[in-house]
Formats: sequence, C-alpha cells, structure tokens
Amino acid sequence: MVEFLVFVAVALSLPAALLGVLQIVAPHSPLHEGLLRRLTRFKLWHLMGLVVICGLLFAMTTVASPVFPFSLIVLIVAGLFLKVWRDEFVFLMGRDDAEFPGRHDKLVWAVVLLAFAPAGVWFFRSYRLAHWPEPEDRLQPETNPTGTTIPNPTPF
Repeated sequence: MVEFLVFVAVALSLPAALLGVLQIVAPHSPLHEGLLRRLTRFKLWHLMGLVVICGLLFAMTTVASPVFPFSLIVLIVAGLFLKVWRDEFVFLMGRDDAEFPGRHDKLVWAVVLLAFAPAGVWFFRSYRLAHWPEPEDRLQPETNPTGTTIPNPTPF
C-alpha cells in the first residue's frame, strides 16, 4: 500500500515540480506561461482518473495474473468512448437540418456515427470543429490580478 501511495504522489507531483523549476529558471518564459495555461485546464476528475490509472498500472505490475486490472482498463476506455460518442450524437441531433450544406447531410452523419462508430466519431468531431468551432472564451480561463484562475461559467 505504501508503494502505491509513493507511486501516486510522484505521478501527481511531477507537473508541480516542473512548474516550480521553470518559474525559478525563467520566470517570464513563454514556455512557462503555456505550460501553466495547460495545467490550469485540468479538473478534479482528471486527477481522479490519473489516480485510478496509477492504481491499475500498479496492480498490473504487482499481481501474478493481471487479467482483472487489464479488463478494468478495457472497460474504462470503452466507457470513455461511449461518452464521447453520445456527446457527438447529441450534438448532431441538436443541429437543425438547415445548418448543414447538403440536403441529407444530417442523415448521412447519423448513419456514419451509428455504422462506423470508432472512425465515425473521429470524422464527425473533425467536421464539427471545422464548421462549428468551440468559442474562445470557453477554452481560455480568466485570470484575476491575484493570479488565480476563474473558470468561465458554462451555459446549460
């Protein structure tokens, strides 16, 4: 158990240590600012997922037959894929037919998402980001004068 806690502590402290070293070496470097901006996008569930992945990797290396941890990893990946597929399908169904350039484009995309699930999700996501890009204010968190980040509220 102690080995697992050390493993998780090292995995979680590496980004913080990298930021600390970068701030000491080059306080106003664009590399430091870009890395800080990327690290502020992480949410609590990202860290919880990292702890779960660290636990599964640790279990796979310490257990004699790693079938159970490997099957959990497969189930987690399948669950994440289903979430992404559902989000893309809901986005497609939420669009009006007039927003697509062709007459049957919405139907074609629905068939592509249903019939060719792994590749269809990737194709539709690239099409969606090309035609309906994410708003810039949702991608960049605001910062106040004290340097802390203030997340932008997302509309429901």
